[in-house]
Amino acid sequence: MRVLFGWLLLFGLVAAMAWITAEKRMGARERSAQVTAERAPDAPGVPARVLIGSPSGAEPLGASRTRVGIAEHRNVAATPPPEQTPLQPAPKIFKLQVRPGSALSTMCQEFYKQEERPPLTEIVKAIARWNQLSNPDSLQVGQSLEFPPLEVLFP
Repeated sequence: MRVLFGWLLLFGLVAAMAWITAEKRMGARERSAQVTAERAPDAPGVPARVLIGSPSGAEPLGASRTRVGIAEHRNVAATPPPEQTPLQPAPKIFKLQVRPGSALSTMCQEFYKQEERPPLTEIVKAIARWNQLSNPDSLQVGQSLEFPPLEVLFP
């Protein structure tokens, strides 16, 4: 008898949950139909505007106050676009850390392997100036040095 009572109780709870869920869905459908039924007075068949939050004062999307005529459009199209200079990307500056036993000249020699480059002594001086080193021979282990492209060092 207890088992039968347990099953009936379980079935009753499931049925009540299904009924509550159905009621919530019906309420949501009714609210949706009510919002859709409110139409703008001058445009039948168009749903009403729904504002969420406060209005910003901007024109609604799709509303345009100025219209360009065909003649104006042709004049605009006949005018060549202004010349724009493409933006140059920022040069890629590499950062290397000083390892034990490394010197600035060997680091420059390993990093700048281009065939047509300035003499190595000039590159070492330029890198020392770039990294604000007072003495290029006194590097600290773990010190971070920046190595910009040669075009930046020697414009």
